[in-house]
Parts: sequence; structure tokens; C-alpha cells
Amino acid sequence: MDCIRLTSESPYVLLLNAAFLIPIAHYVLAFLFLLSLFLYNFEEMYFIQELFTAFRGQRVSLTFNSSCDLYQEVVSKCKMLHGRFSSTPWLCSPHLQTVFLQLFERIPACNYQRQIFKTTDGGTIALDWLLNVDVKKPFKEGSDGVPSDDKTPIILVIPGLTSDSNSAYVKHLAFKMNKSGWNVVVSNHRGLGGLSITSDCLYNAGWTEDVRETIGHLHSQYPQAPLFAVGTSIGANVLVKYLGEEGVNTAIVGAVAICSPWDLLIGDRFIKRKLVQRPYDRALGIGLKDYVMLHRSILPRLTDWKSISKISCIRDYDKHVTCVLANFETVDTYYRKVSCSSYILNVRVPLLCISALDDPVCSKETIPWDECRANKNVVLATTQHGGHLGHIEGMMAKSLWWVRAADEFLCVLNSSSLIHREKIQNTIVDSPLKSIDQAPYVSIREDGLVTAFSNDPSDERGNEQLAIDDKAGDGIRVDNGTVHQEPNATTQFDPVRVPNINAVMVPVKNCLNQLSRCSIHLHHGFAVLIFRLPLCTSLEGHPFATTEVEKPSIERLDGVQRDDKSPILLVIPGLTSDSYSASDRFYNAAWTEDVRKVIDHLHTQYHQAPLFVVGLSFGANLLVKYLGEEGFNTAIAGAAAVCSPWDLLICDRFMNRRLVQKFYNRALTIGLKDYAKLHQTVMSRLADWEGIVKVLSDKRVRYKRFQKGKVLVRYLVGTHSFKRAIAASMADTNATASTEAITIDHHHPLHLQASDMPGLVIIPIKLTGPENYALWRRSMKLALRGKGKLGFIVGSCVKNSYRGELAELWEKCDAIVFSWIGCTEASELMPSILFASNAKQVWKDFKERFDRSNLTRIYHLWTEIATLRQGMDSVTCYYSKMKDCWDELDVMVALPHCDCAESRFYVEHL
Repeated sequence: MDCIRLTSESPYVLLLNAAFLIPIAHYVLAFLFLLSLFLYNFEEMYFIQELFTAFRGQRVSLTFNSSCDLYQEVVSKCKMLHGRFSSTPWLCSPHLQTVFLQLFERIPACNYQRQIFKTTDGGTIALDWLLNVDVKKPFKEGSDGVPSDDKTPIILVIPGLTSDSNSAYVKHLAFKMNKSGWNVVVSNHRGLGGLSITSDCLYNAGWTEDVRETIGHLHSQYPQAPLFAVGTSIGANVLVKYLGEEGVNTAIVGAVAICSPWDLLIGDRFIKRKLVQRPYDRALGIGLKDYVMLHRSILPRLTDWKSISKISCIRDYDKHVTCVLANFETVDTYYRKVSCSSYILNVRVPLLCISALDDPVCSKETIPWDECRANKNVVLATTQHGGHLGHIEGMMAKSLWWVRAADEFLCVLNSSSLIHREKIQNTIVDSPLKSIDQAPYVSIREDGLVTAFSNDPSDERGNEQLAIDDKAGDGIRVDNGTVHQEPNATTQFDPVRVPNINAVMVPVKNCLNQLSRCSIHLHHGFAVLIFRLPLCTSLEGHPFATTEVEKPSIERLDGVQRDDKSPILLVIPGLTSDSYSASDRFYNAAWTEDVRKVIDHLHTQYHQAPLFVVGLSFGANLLVKYLGEEGFNTAIAGAAAVCSPWDLLICDRFMNRRLVQKFYNRALTIGLKDYAKLHQTVMSRLADWEGIVKVLSDKRVRYKRFQKGKVLVRYLVGTHSFKRAIAASMADTNATASTEAITIDHHHPLHLQASDMPGLVIIPIKLTGPENYALWRRSMKLALRGKGKLGFIVGSCVKNSYRGELAELWEKCDAIVFSWIGCTEASELMPSILFASNAKQVWKDFKERFDRSNLTRIYHLWTEIATLRQGMDSVTCYYSKMKDCWDELDVMVALPHCDCAESRFYVEHL
């Protein structure tokens, strides 16, 4: 009966009764255990792993070129780089490693001597010197106390974001290098180090001018002292970008980059990925907000102070401050253009890069492994642990591993023969792009429409020598055996490693072979053309162009008449979607020549039919890149990009992040492998078919083998200025696709008179600032109206209204108007408009900067009008004075904002 009674009770009641029998202390212990497990994983601790290895740490991993002299002569002698890094046992977490120095400042004492350095644009930089105490020579009098003929090596330190010479890790580095007999100088960023800014320009991750001028100053003052540089965090990005821009034309003989962010766009995504990383983003954002608010009175170009006061992350700061002051269209464009990963292939001085794979601020996904391996002047050292600018070691956490590694590397480098070799001036270094106002960037409107705003010519393919300041767009081009990457810096491989391509390639003619397969479908009034990739296109300078192909004829498709006005829809499929090749070349995500030739062919054959394009997946990447390269010079009336990958580097990291995503990667890889095997008999230049057949898990191998082993820098990303998908409207087709001829007469805005020459001074007033902007603006508008060129600045005469020769004539007229504006402004304002894309942008920029009511002058004018008396003056003189005051007041008083009839009449009168 007891058994029957026991089983009749609810099992949940039995469990609850049993739970009450467990002591409370056991629950507390269980809670603490679960909490410790949660914190262990949340803080990404690795104490248990270190415990199993007896805290011996992990070996340092080195990535370098197999023929790297830097490794043979310098790195091979560095014990720190060939040893292990073992973190402090009670700091076995990347987050503890990162924040420990900020919370518990165990820093050595450094007595800096400050030197104030003025830049050419009026900025002020504080150079803090820590002198070598072992120098025996008598000092010469000077601001820094260093003799001009001193041969003691100098190390320039570039701190990270919101850091200065008083930061803990900077003092650790300065103290260690000073003990080794070096003169250390810390270059504080503008507005940091206790100095206020003296110009309306702030530092950013891509601003290398301050570093360039500082290095030039140090080299001119101390020409006999070897000059080295160390950059940390954002300072490392600035340093590597500067070295890539300068090539061999720099006074730096050796450098070290510590915890560089490498790719700021990926880093921006990474720092918001996990909850534990967001405090870093918030802390840095608030620090940047306080930094800019401190100098509010000196930054007139920043107007949205309400949004600036709400900044809580780095991206908000870059949106409201950096993009405004540095003239970047979007934040993502700024991140892509200033990331140093695009410049590292052009570094021509010994460079050691140190990064931690568990860095909570700069992701390991941003590390350019292939680029570091391809450059013989770069050695990349990575550790499994260390955090961001941490690498704290020792039981008492008194030293930083990266400081000792950098000290050893620089000391060995200073005594090696590398810095004494003569620099061979055989590298062409392209000037970096200063603004996004260069092709292939486009402007994305709020409604999703994309319009080009640059009139730069598109990239030229061929074997002609590249111009030094070519700013056409992204890609890799081959010129006389040298591989170049654009737009950020010219990427060149060592001539010894890369043979002369012209010696093994026969230039081919530009031609368009017959479409492999075409199909026409009439649907909703549209003629739909399915574009099969790749077309048999052969262009000069293309990496796969080896044989000369005859140019076949292209027949018109049955069912479409030449004079048919039905809209044509061109569809570009995605990766491995119904592709066929009849020549020894494959398509890739950046090869837009096929698309360009097909569009030109369709526009030529069916010029009366408006042409629209839809790109799918990789086809969308091709389409958007083509639109950015062409700008207004395209026959496309509208386009739509569906599921574009946008940034292939981020996609590559993303598809290998999780197990479920790797299946997509594997499927695409197998498809690409089958695609290559299908055309094995045609692709005679691919010899390693055994290696291609084994490609199963990583599609990146396909790119390496198909590009003959050359590094495909940043995956030839062609979507450098796009933030969201394109939804191009297909309405008003006839107006957009019209190609009717326009007669140019003296009433036409493109008409040029004999006196309309560049450099003409059309008004006697020089624009100096807000004080005379109103008078200058009205005088310039009257002069341009008289010249018939007012539409170029107000937006009524735009380039997309013209095609062909008229588009070229528009560029000429716009350049002339641009020069007229430049000739009527003060010389100090010229650098601010030098890189503008057109006259309208300059006009808009001046309006945003100077169109503010001068209340002081308005008050004086009212006072003068009220107190003006005729006295002994004649009526004519009295009337002239009164009229001059009223006219000036009429110009300076702000326009009414209401839409009444009187206000409209007043605005039209002005």
C-alpha cells in the first residue's frame, strides 16, 4: 500500500521536496560555479589552456617571403620573435591584457622635453623628446637638446587613437628604447598632449601629412642620425599607409607596426559584433567626442554640434566629424580608402608587424596575410594571445612583450647592412587619393538611386606607361612587367621576382567575340537579354591575354529590329550561373570589360531602345563596378543590383566563420572546379591541373592559381563607395535614353566665346571668408549669368544630360568655370577646392562654409543708416552713401524662408 501511495503523488512534487532538502550553501556554490564558467567564456579567458602547458605560452608565428633578406639578416637573429609569449597567469584574457595598463598604471617615469612644431597648414604638433642619457657629447643649445651632428639613432613614436606621450604603453616603449641608447621622440596628434589645435583640421586614421612633415623635419635637423619609426594601433595604420605612399622616397630606415587595425571597415563590423567588445567602441567614441568638443570654437566647418554631442561610438564620430572635415562622402568610403592593408605591398623599408590573434579591438580577420607574404620588406609576427597593445608578461606584470620584441628588432636592424644599402629608385609611387571625388565613386540618393558625380576618365587597359596621378579606379593592371594596384597606392612586385610579362605575352587587339549563347524573351514590353559569363573578350593588358584573336562579326538577334524602341533588359548572372568559355580566359568578380563591350554593342545596334541592366550576386558586383567606372558615360538608363556581395574580402571572412556557411563555400568551390575542368583543353596556360582538381574547401585557391600565383590584392573589390543596394528607377526611359543631336548656339550653356579662357578674372572681388562672401557670391552669380554659365553652379546644367562629344564639351566648360572661381578666391583657400570634382561642388562647399549672417556688420549698417546725415554733403553724395548702405544690407540679410508671394519675388530679385 505504501508503494501505491508513493507512486500516486506527482513527480514534480517529489522533485520539489527533494530540492528543499539540498542546503542553500550548495546552491550558492553551484551559482558561483556557473557564474565563473560564464565569465570565463565571456572574458575569453585561457587560464586552463595555459595551465596544461605549464604557462610556457605559445610560439610566435612568423609570416614572410621565402626570399626575404629582412628575415635572413635581422629577424633570424631576434630571439624574442623565435621564442614564446607567455602572458601573466592572472591576466589570461585579452580583455584583462587590454585594460590592465589603463586601470593600474605601472609605468616608468619619463621626463620629456617638449618641442613645438608648426606644420605648413598652420597646425601645431607637440614633439616630446626622451634623450639618450649615455650621450657624452656636449649639447648644443636648442629646443630639443640634441646636437645637429649627433649620430645616435632616433625613434619616432606615433601613438594610437586618443593617446599621447603620457599613455602607459608609450612610456613603456620610450623608457625601454631610451635604456638601449636611443633618442625617442613622441609625435602627439593634433589637439593632444596638452596643446590646442590651431587650424580647422583634425587627425584621422588616414592623415599622413603630419607624419610626413615631422619625418622631413627630423631628417633635415639631424641628417646623420638613422631615423626609425614605431606606430601603435591607429598610429600603426598611419605609419604603414605613409610608408606605402612614399615607397623608397622616405627618410625612415626601419619601422615597427604594433596592433594595426589593417582594414577599418572589417574592424568597424568586428568591434560591434559581441557585447564584450562594445565597451571599447563606446570608450573610444566618448574620448573622441570630448576631444572634438574641447576644440569646438576652432572648428567652424562643423555645424551639427547637437549630433556631435550625442556621439557614443567611433562610427558616429567618423560620420559627423571625420567625413565632414576630410571631405569623405560616407563612413565606409573613408574606412576603405584609409586602410593601410591596401598600401602594404608598396612598403620598401624593413617593416615588422606585430599583432595578437585575440585582439578585442583589431580583429585577426583584418590581417593581410597574403600581402605580407608577398612583400620581401615585411615580416608579420602574430601571437595567439596578448590583447590590444597588451602582451603583459611576468608574474608581477611589469613588462610588455611587444616592447622588448620591437627593441630587439630595431637594435639588430640598426647594426645590420640593410639600412646602409643604397636605395634603388625604381619604384613609381602613385599619389594617394585625397578625396572620394574621383572615379569610380558614385553618389547614392536617399531613394536608392545611384548617380555618378565624377567626370574622371575610366581606367585605361593597355601596355602604355601609367600616369603618376591616375585616379581612375580600383583594380590590378600590368605595365612593363610591374603589377599595380589602385586607387590607394601602386602595388609593385619586385622586378626580380616578377618576369617581364611582355616577354611572354603577345598583346592582343580589343575585340568582342560572338556571344556564346543569347536568348530573347518578350515580357511586359521588354526585350530580355540573358548575358552568359564570360564572353570571349580579349583586351590589351589583360592578365590572360596571350594570343591574338581575330575579331568576328556580331550578328543581330532575330526578333529585334534595329529601330525597335522596346526597352531592353540585360541580365548578368552570378557566380557559376550558366557559364561557358570558348577562349583561354575566365571571368572574375572585377572583370567588367565583357559587360562594357556588350552594353556598347547593344547601344550601337539598338540605339533607339532604352537599355536597363539587372545584376545578380557576383553579376551585381560587376554591374555596380562598371557603373562606377563609367559614371555618366554609359548607355544604361537604369539598373538594379540584387544580392551583391559588395565587399568580397568581408564575404570571404564571413563564409569561413561558421560551419553552416562553409557548405556554401564548398558548393561554390566545387562548381568553380568543375567549371575549370570543363574548359581544361582550352586553358592551355594552366599547368597545375592536379592542384586545381584538389580544390575542394577554399575558393581563394582558385584565384591564386588562375592569377598565376600573384596576390589578388583585397580581391579586386570594385564596390568601394556603396553602402546599400541599388534600386534604379526604370521610369522616364525616353528622356534618359535620348540621343538626339543638340544644336550649340550662343544661347546654349555649352557655348564658349573667344574670351572664355581658363584663368580669366571675371569679378574684381577676392573671396577671403565669411566677411565678404555675400558680395562675392552675388558678383559671381551676375558674372556667370552674363557668361551663360550659371547652370554649372546651380545644378541646372548637368553632365548626364549630354552624351558623346557634348559630354566632353561639358567637362571643358565645367573646368573653365572651376578656374574662374579659383581665380577669385584668396590663395589660402585654394587647397580646400583643389580636389573637388566640379564647379558645383566648390560652390556648394563655399556656401556651407561661409554663408552665415555677419550680424556685427549688419548691426553697423543699420546704425550707419539710422545716423547718416546730409550735413555739408550734396544731395547726390548723400543719396549715394545711403544707397550703398542699403544695397550692402540687402545682400547680407538672410533670405526669407517662407513661401509667400512677396518672399518669392524677393528671392527672384536677388
